[in-house]
Amino acid sequence: MRKLVTLSLAFLLISSVYGQSMGVLTGEIKDAQGSIITDAVIIIHADGSRFWNAKKIDAKYEDLKINPNPSSGKYRIELPAGYYYDVMVSRAGFRPECAKLYILKTQSKEFNVTLQIGPAEPLMPPE
Repeated sequence: MRKLVTLSLAFLLISSVYGQSMGVLTGEIKDAQGSIITDAVIIIHADGSRFWNAKKIDAKYEDLKINPNPSSGKYRIELPAGYYYDVMVSRAGFRPECAKLYILKTQSKEFNVTLQIGPAEPLMPPE
């Protein structure tokens, strides 16, 4: 019985160290009049930095391109928690919006965007 408890504790410790905790980024894309924009492009770039040190994260999360839901203009994506992300939203005929967001463990972070009509500018991550 004692061996079983020891093995169970060891497994929990290993899984907590090597398991990747996730956070969720959600939001909605609209124009200045409040109309839903369904064909925007959302680019998420993981800069790999944490608030206490820099660490490269899994390559599959380094640059993601997603589109909002075609019927609601909403988006939802799970991302490794504990990192900063540059989130850039653009659509033809609108000025792009950018933000640097920090995703916490098991947190749902909401980033709603209102795009303003204007000339498109090149997307640059926020500093």
